[in-house]
Amino acid sequence: FQTTLHYERRIMGIFKTFFRTIILSSISPAYYNDVLKTKTWFSIKYFAMLQLVISLIASAAILLALTRFDVSRSISTIAALFPADLVITTQQGKIAINQPLPYAVPIPTGTPDEYTAQAKNIVVFEKEGLIKNVQDLQNRSTLFAITESSLYYLKKSTEMSVIAIPNLENKLEISQNTVRMIGQKIMDHKFVAYKMYVFIVAVIVIPFLFIFTLCIQLIVLFFFSIIPWIISKIFLRNGVGFAATYRVSMHSVTPILVLSTALEYAHKPVLQGWFYFLPYLVWTVVCLRAVKKFEKTIPHKK
Repeated sequence: FQTTLHYERRIMGIFKTFFRTIILSSISPAYYNDVLKTKTWFSIKYFAMLQLVISLIASAAILLALTRFDVSRSISTIAALFPADLVITTQQGKIAINQPLPYAVPIPTGTPDEYTAQAKNIVVFEKEGLIKNVQDLQNRSTLFAITESSLYYLKKSTEMSVIAIPNLENKLEISQNTVRMIGQKIMDHKFVAYKMYVFIVAVIVIPFLFIFTLCIQLIVLFFFSIIPWIISKIFLRNGVGFAATYRVSMHSVTPILVLSTALEYAHKPVLQGWFYFLPYLVWTVVCLRAVKKFEKTIPHKK
């Protein structure tokens, strides 16, 4: 019990220090004298924890959207796209359908114009040998064209890609009922039914997002720190070197980083580019100006 109480107090102390650091880094220039008296590891741990909190918030937004994702509705939509009167048969690298050629599957009505600007059909089934170049594909206003032996699509506006139909030994028939049966099996699987994919995504997304954003922010701060360091060296002359300025930046960026993150989630990303850098620069210089004569102490050998 005493061990548990000890760890609880220790965790509470960490959180108390963390939130106190956030507040003081955001409002108190004088606090930066205390920052420079601590070890460098303190600033690194603080900045890493700040990035972890931001990453958790970002991940929570992604995971919340994922939990609200309606798999059943998506499968029903995909099945509805498959024409009820179409049966596709494939065997030994050849495709055939039960409809006369050419046969087009149109993009559903109500699809945004940005998706229908260059094509009116999802796929067009065509006779062998009639798709020879990009123009042939564009003339059919389709995303994909399928002949007896190949699938065609535009890789670029001037480049066409061709994929050979897989060589299956056994006959395979695909119809709307086939798609619905596959969709139902997916829905009945525990992985989907209990939304276990949310946990898998969380395990992957949170560490990746944290490490990626931390590394990017540390690199950005490194270059950001050059300007306030030059200003401090020329005008303030308080002995704060580049390494110390870099440490100050890990704290002084706090209010700008927190505010910009909040505005992004409010769909108002106004703190970007110069509008991000200039507030950081002003606040960092103010904090450096509040730092008293700073000297790096070097222990003397006895």
